[in-house]
Amino acid sequence: MGVKVAQNAFKFQTHPGAPFKATHVFDKARVKGAFAPKAAIDKQGRITVRFQRIDATELHFSPTPLTKKEKSQLTSAQLQQFKQLNKKYCQLFGETATVNLHQELAKIGQAEIRCSVTTAVSNPNDVFSILPARSDAIRGDRANRLT
Repeated sequence: MGVKVAQNAFKFQTHPGAPFKATHVFDKARVKGAFAPKAAIDKQGRITVRFQRIDATELHFSPTPLTKKEKSQLTSAQLQQFKQLNKKYCQLFGETATVNLHQELAKIGQAEIRCSVTTAVSNPNDVFSILPARSDAIRGDRANRLT
C-alpha cells in the first residue's frame, strides 16, 4: 500500500514513554533494489507499506540448497528425489486477506485515507528493505520506535 508522507511525519522515540522527536533520516534515504538503489520516499512523497500479520500468510519459499557435503552423503535416488521437490512453493489463498482489505477500503470511495504507520526498530536501516517480509517487521526485542 502506498502511504503519502506528511511534512515531519517520521518521528523517533528513544525508549517507551519518551517524547517523539521529528527525524529527517529518511528524506534522502535509498533502498537497495533488485537492480539499483531507489528512493525510500518516491517522487510523489509516498512510501510503500506491507502489512505484517495481515498478509503474512502469503508464504513463498524454496528449500534450502544442499551443501557439497550434504550432496555427497545422499544416494543418487535421494538426490533425484530432492531435485524433483526442489521448487518454489506458495501457500494457497495466501493473498485472501490482502484482497479483502482492498475491497473493503475501496467501498469508502476515497483515493486517500488518513492513517498512521508504526514500526519498532533499533536502527533506521531496519525500516526499509527490498525483502517484503522484512520491510516493516515489528520485533519484540526492539526498544526504539519510528512512527
